[in-house]
Amino acid sequence: SIYRSNNQGDTWTRTALQNLPDDANGEGRQCGERLAVDPVNRDIVFYGSTDGRLRYSTNAGDSWTTVSAFSSSDHPFGIPVVVYDAASAAGTRTNVLYAVCSGCGIWRSSDGGGSWSKINGGGAPDGRYAHAVVVNSVLYIAGPAGAYKYGGGSWTSISGGMQDIWTIAVNPFNPQHILLFGISGAARRSLNGGSSWTGDLTLTRTATDIPWLAWTDEGWMSNGN
Repeated sequence: SIYRSNNQGDTWTRTALQNLPDDANGEGRQCGERLAVDPVNRDIVFYGSTDGRLRYSTNAGDSWTTVSAFSSSDHPFGIPVVVYDAASAAGTRTNVLYAVCSGCGIWRSSDGGGSWSKINGGGAPDGRYAHAVVVNSVLYIAGPAGAYKYGGGSWTSISGGMQDIWTIAVNPFNPQHILLFGISGAARRSLNGGSSWTGDLTLTRTATDIPWLAWTDEGWMSNGN
């Protein structure tokens, strides 16, 4: 179920979107964000479910509609990522947003979600992608299928030879600076927009007050966004 709060989390109300098959600790749990709220209109919400459907609400969750343009049969990944281009905000809505349909493409809307078109033909392959960000109206996506950026109507591979990528981070003040994170936090860094990469960075865990870190299998540790 999807919940909302109107008081910064002090209390919560369950919206009309309920009884979803999503499993917080299931396959595909490392993907996201699946939930996207319009940056200039909190009543407009999109949610991509593991059941392969993208749904949206224009009244803060009181009712929901399913997007009919596409759906994924790649369960339980489904629709793992929905992200807005905040720079496209105009009036009471943000016009451009993207949705990842696992196994069936990357989709873009330029009218606030009213219509959708697939944009990755001949560029980024259909496949599983776990994370996406938009910086300066350029879309960056990453996942087991690789890392790519989309801008000016074309795709560029920026995987840098890295596989099993689960998180991508792009400096919002300087998009030439990009980080890719793989399994167990393995990281690579680019300072030129993905044209070249520094090899696996050395990561040091500094926490000393978490007892279970002494015995955990860090191969299962997740990467934060």
